[in-house]
Amino acid sequence: MNLPIENRITALQLYEPDADVFYSIETAASLAHVSRRMIAVYCRHGLVAPVMSPESGGWQFNDEAIRRLRQIEALR
Repeated sequence: MNLPIENRITALQLYEPDADVFYSIETAASLAHVSRRMIAVYCRHGLVAPVMSPESGGWQFNDEAIRRLRQIEALR
């Protein structure tokens, strides 16, 4: 199926996380295509930091953390 060039370009939309939303570790793992275990490893090594830690009610990540997780995975 040959789409006009305009349709092919607009068909690809990059994901841009919402700056005002916080994501659970499960959602962050899904959005960044990385396992929960690897997120914990990255946090332990200081590569990414949750907005809220497990001690205060659960892992919560912002849009910057999602971008960083994706960046780390791309470099791996």
